[in-house]
This record gives sequence, structure tokens and C-alpha cells, in this order.
Amino acid sequence: MIKLGILGATRGVAIAEAAGLFHRDDARITAVCDFYPAALDLFREKAQDAGIVYDTDAERFLDEDFDALILCNYANEHAPYAIRAALDGRHVLSELLPMQTMEEAVKLVEAVEKKGIVYNYAENYCFYEPLLEMRRRFDEGQIGKTMAAEAVFINDLSRNWPRLTHGDAMSWRNYVPSTFYCTHSIGPMLYVTGERAVRVCGMETFRHEKLAALGARAGSAATELMQLSGGGFAKSMHGNLKRNYTMHYSIFGKKGTMETDKYDNGRLYVSIEKPYEAENRNGRYEVSAYHPEPLVQREDLVESLGYSNYYVMECFLGSIRGEKKAKRYAIDVYRAMDMALPGFMAYRSILKGGMPVTVPDFRDKAQRDLYRNDRLSTDVRISGKDTMPTRFGETDLPPDSAYEYCRSLFEKGECDFW
Repeated sequence: MIKLGILGATRGVAIAEAAGLFHRDDARITAVCDFYPAALDLFREKAQDAGIVYDTDAERFLDEDFDALILCNYANEHAPYAIRAALDGRHVLSELLPMQTMEEAVKLVEAVEKKGIVYNYAENYCFYEPLLEMRRRFDEGQIGKTMAAEAVFINDLSRNWPRLTHGDAMSWRNYVPSTFYCTHSIGPMLYVTGERAVRVCGMETFRHEKLAALGARAGSAATELMQLSGGGFAKSMHGNLKRNYTMHYSIFGKKGTMETDKYDNGRLYVSIEKPYEAENRNGRYEVSAYHPEPLVQREDLVESLGYSNYYVMECFLGSIRGEKKAKRYAIDVYRAMDMALPGFMAYRSILKGGMPVTVPDFRDKAQRDLYRNDRLSTDVRISGKDTMPTRFGETDLPPDSAYEYCRSLFEKGECDFW
């Protein structure tokens, strides 16, 4: 029985329901921590397990009895807890971005290497059924070597900004750069193809005035253009753009193409080139379109993006048990860095006017050494006088009145205000 501790109850309860953690025979939640008591109350209500210890203090929580830590806390605060847990010999599942600075990235990789624990990155978009099907086809050689890839993740959160930030100027959503939340688009492309980015150019759009009125500082969307390790290229685009929620992916290989539907996320199109026929300009490709079947059918799970969170947990727990298949499909600490680092380096490219920037390979200690003391970020609490601007050409910060306004909307429950 693997004992689990969860840091971050709001996202934690969603993960627990989607992964079936409330009724597994091979794992049990023993401790949950969140600074917000109401979130703990919700978790307690869902879990119905008197044996779980609940705490609002992270230090006390880390002294509780659990083998593996599931991080569901703020997106920019995973690394310190992951590093500490790893050095304590605990396994780690990080639900969001692995780190906020390059220094944290170095420390995290080396803590995992030193203690030999299992670190998995829960980039659940990689485990959505169409993406797993794309990986299966790619692994079987049906598509051929990657020539190009494209991914889009659009999730316009502007109307929910008061609920998400509470009008707190130092909420991570207000100051992380436009490229920070990049792995929902970058991750699946690399997961399917096994590639990594070696160079990246970044660009961002302007800050939408309605987000600015609520205290947001970053550009509202960004793109990363990446040179891949195999010689092809990939393009990622993500952010708060004016469209219904969507995520879609295209992988172009030497033999054909796989792509998900822009309006039906569960539908996959596969185009495979037919043998050559003279003067056949149209119909050169055998095209199939279908909804891949889930790998499991579980009525006891609360579905979220298919069964992706269930698959993430299967890989994590299986990796702890040493199962080869689980390790093969899990996203380890190096692959987590492959997915996150292009966004980090793309922002440095943006600040250089879009110049190409090398993406380091953190499997190589010599490359890690270049960033061992690199604390550059947009968070003044970490970077001090070396803090990067939150967007290219930034000359002004939102006034205090923007946060007061956003806070008042949250307190009145008026999030959808325009």
C-alpha cells in the first residue's frame, strides 16, 4: 500500500476523484494540506475517510506519514516542496509546472538523481485518449520521422480572473510571463514524438485591456517556435484568446499526419500517403477519422479530460512499484524539463526581440552548471533587483486600484462583470 500526501486540496480533490484515489486497493491518502480551511472541508466531505490527517500548515504536513507527495498547490511553487520531498526519499507527482527558476530546475533534477526517487510530471493532456493513440501510431512507425508539429491551447480565463486571483497583486497568475503555462501545448508534441527542443524563438501578444483592468501584467498569449532535436520544427500557441476553450495538435511525419479536431477534441484524423500513382493529384492519402476508445471503462471515476488523470496516476504508482510499462509512459524529471524549459527560454527570447535561444538538456550536468545560480524570474520575491519585466516593453504596472477593484468583484461574487 502506497501512502499519499496531497498538498493543495482544491485541485487535489479533483485529481483524487479523476484518478480513483478514494477507493484504490494499492494506494491510500493519509494527509492533505491547504491553507484554505474551506478547501479542506470539501476534501473531507468527498473522501469520507476518518484516517486522513488535514492541516493548514505545510511544515506540519511534511512531517506526516506518507511515501509519495502529490503537488497540487500554486503553479509556481511546486519546486521547493518537490526538492524537499525528494531529499527526504519521498516520491513526487507534480501536477503543474515543475519550477519557477532555472536554479530550482537544477536543484530538482539533482535531488531526484541523488535519492533515486520517482518523480513524475502530471501533464495530463499527454494522456488524453487521442494523444495516446497518436503516440501508439508514432511508436509503431506509421507516421515516420517528425518533420513538423503544431499545438494550440486556448483557455480564456479573463472572466474568471477575480475568482482565480482574489485581487491579490502577487497571485502567480498576475505576474508569471506569457510563456510560463506552456506545457499543455508543448508537452503532448514532445510526448508523442520523443523529441526535445534544442532552440526556441518566442513572441507574445499585447496585454488585453480587460485583463489589465483586473491587475494582470503579462502579455495575454504567446507562441514558441522550436527547432527539434531530430531536425524538424514545432510551433506552440497558448493563452487567453477570444475563443471557446480548445486544445488541438498536429504531428507531420515523413509518411503522413495525425491531428486532433479543433471543435471535437476527442476526434482524431490520420492521413497516410498511398503508393505513388501517376497524375493522381487528389486522393493521395488514406484518411481515417475516429474517436479512439478509452483504455479503461470505469463508472467509479469522475472523468476530466477523458481518463487522463487516471492514466497519470497509474503510471506514477506503477513506476513506484518498478513496472516497466508504467516507467515507459510516465513523464520523468528529464522529460518534464524538456516540456517546461522551452517556455522559460522562449521568454528570454521575447525579451531579446525574438532572437533564437538555446534550450539546455538537463540530462547533461555541464549544461545544468550554466544555470546553477540562475534565479531570473518575473517574481520580485525571488529575483530581487534582477527581476525580469512581466512583458516585453513593460513600462508600467497596474495601479493598486486594479487589485482593489478585482478584490471587490471576488468578494461580491461578481466575476462575470462585462
